[in-house]
Amino acid sequence: MIGADTPATYAGRGWLVLAVAGLSYWFWLGFPFANHNESYAWVAQFQSMDFGAALTHHLIGVANVRPLGTGLAWLAYRVSHGSILPVEILNYILAVAAWALLASWHPRRRVFALAALGVGAVLFSGYVYLFHLHGIFYSPLLVLIAVLLTQSDPQISNRRTGTLFLGALAAALFHPFALPLFAAWLFGAWLERRAPAVTVASLLGVSAVITRLLLSGAKSLPFGPGTWSGLLVSYRMVEIHPAVTAFTLVLVAATALTTRLPGLARGLLAAVLVVLGGVLAARTGSALPAWILACLVKLAIERRWSWAGMLALAAIFPIAYPTGSPTYTVPAWMICAATLALGADRLEHALAHLPRIAPWTATGLIVAAVLALRLDYRVPVLAGLYWPLAAERERTYQLEGVIDWALLSDRRENPIVLYREARSPSEASNAIERTHRPPTQQAHLDRYMAERRPGPGTGSSRLLVTFGGEALPEGELVYGSGSRYAGQVRVYQVRGTDRPPPP
Repeated sequence: MIGADTPATYAGRGWLVLAVAGLSYWFWLGFPFANHNESYAWVAQFQSMDFGAALTHHLIGVANVRPLGTGLAWLAYRVSHGSILPVEILNYILAVAAWALLASWHPRRRVFALAALGVGAVLFSGYVYLFHLHGIFYSPLLVLIAVLLTQSDPQISNRRTGTLFLGALAAALFHPFALPLFAAWLFGAWLERRAPAVTVASLLGVSAVITRLLLSGAKSLPFGPGTWSGLLVSYRMVEIHPAVTAFTLVLVAATALTTRLPGLARGLLAAVLVVLGGVLAARTGSALPAWILACLVKLAIERRWSWAGMLALAAIFPIAYPTGSPTYTVPAWMICAATLALGADRLEHALAHLPRIAPWTATGLIVAAVLALRLDYRVPVLAGLYWPLAAERERTYQLEGVIDWALLSDRRENPIVLYREARSPSEASNAIERTHRPPTQQAHLDRYMAERRPGPGTGSSRLLVTFGGEALPEGELVYGSGSRYAGQVRVYQVRGTDRPPPP
């Protein structure tokens, strides 16, 4: 193993910590969020659910029954007396554990640590699930992927395959994507001649049946233009700034230049894929599909069909729920980061010459940046990048403040109405520029208010809520509260039941 450090060494631990530092940087800047998106609807349902119902019932916004996910979220919420913080922390711990497991195993630990650092820090928008109550579904998927990627034995025994299947089955009770991912990995392992054919065929069949059972009653997927546009929107929601596009093109080039091809062929492949990425960015808003393609080419050259199968499936996961959510792309970036570091011998050699304290120094700078920003120091460049996340967090607390104020005021019977909607990214125009975007959808808020009030608001007026200091001249301003990053939340009382359309 070239330039390797075991995780037990001082340097080895440093690179492992650096691998999760990018993800951790944004999490600790954003933590904690209040209720966000579907969390409002879940909290409303949890008020009338017992543990058995949480294990067996559909929750709002969830396509199928996911007993371990919803059951664990219910339990954490109840034990913490109505707080979503335990779930946020659990989401983070599992995500970090997945990346750390992969970093501790990867034979090119230094290169992988840098790739993971960049992916976690630059492609973070998919990790917004960490701050959601319903984010409980996604980190277990990352743990499963990390476990499957680290299976490097020349021959995978029936016992090991069965154990991995049971792990995938447990993960599938958090999210049904787990079993298809396992099946893709298993079929690839058979192509690599590392898994017995009879075992593979049996477990593929069992996985298909169980997946079908888990998805019974779920909404069928209507294939069409909307399905594929939802896939593209998911990628665009990750690549939200030209700087992210530039970083993506660096990832494309690095992946191509570390393939096991002759020098000229590597350079030509890198040039073609970078140009393709640039064209995709100009046409669709995202160069990330070019990185996925680069990784698939590299995995084919390496004959890592188990990794390639998982990546090919993970790359199209967003079409299953074509809302445009960037969260569905996160599994693909974990596989791509591991792929980039494969065969990166020269880069690993170069990094091996760095002082042993180098990864610790980099991590220390990241920690210092988190502390400085959380203490409201205006760190050049970083403060501007932090602003949108801080504003999103503050809006979640602003809405909770509005709700508490309304229920204690003499206007408690008036319905609370969000002046602007927060529809899914594939339907909304305010998914990236979010100054006036509320932290949840009206339907989720209505369900929550029905539990808090209880019953629907019966007042003759509406309380229209605006964010980012947005004014509503036709209404009477009855509440306002400012914040450092999100601006002012305002509540306007408007007579009648009609909501004036946003400009």
